[in-house]
Amino acid sequence: MFHAVNADVFNNFKCRDGKFLEEVKQDIRGLMALYEASQLSFNGETILDEAQDFSRLHLSGYLHQNHENLCCHREAIRNTVRHPQRKTIPRFSIAKSLLDGDHHLLEGSKVWKKSLRELVNMDFLIAKSLHQDELLQVSNDPRLSFQRIELTKPIAFIYLIDDIFDLYGTIQELTLFTQAINRWDDTATYMLPEYMRMSYKALVDTTNEIAHNIHKKHGHNPFNALKATVNVASLP
Repeated sequence: MFHAVNADVFNNFKCRDGKFLEEVKQDIRGLMALYEASQLSFNGETILDEAQDFSRLHLSGYLHQNHENLCCHREAIRNTVRHPQRKTIPRFSIAKSLLDGDHHLLEGSKVWKKSLRELVNMDFLIAKSLHQDELLQVSNDPRLSFQRIELTKPIAFIYLIDDIFDLYGTIQELTLFTQAINRWDDTATYMLPEYMRMSYKALVDTTNEIAHNIHKKHGHNPFNALKATVNVASLP
């Protein structure tokens, strides 16, 4: 469950001159928590944008230091900066870290370290077995291999575009992105950030590829129908 919290609460970490407190820089876990919190910002919450820049700057600085007391934190810092929980799958990333033996997640006695690893490994194997069973349910007819492959592509784009709208794009960027898709015109993407241009190009190329494969196999080109479907699906 999420609770609305006024972003002004982060002013508690600032001095009167508007800069973040010096002690915040020295609190590694606090910096990681601040960076995670900044990922939940809404458009216009300037203080969270500042918090993200501040925490990322100093966390990245810790990665380049060679102090011995940073050894147990370095992997945690790297994971936080690269894969903040709001923009990844925590169950997968945490399980991978534990199975790989990352020490920052295994502070405590050796007894529960071993038990925790065994529990994570068991959960991973159960999930793996479930996924394999699901694959068997949809792959029991070899004749439909082509259809399954082609169907997987638009499903992947649904997740990709959903993440763009939910996590990354600003209102202005998303409006331009939607207009570019509706116009199906490469020139409409020149004002978009690089990751959106790449996503748009991949979407167009994949749609053309699917249309070409169907035309080659069945003699009918469904490009206009596919394009119309994409246009509707991209509406915010």
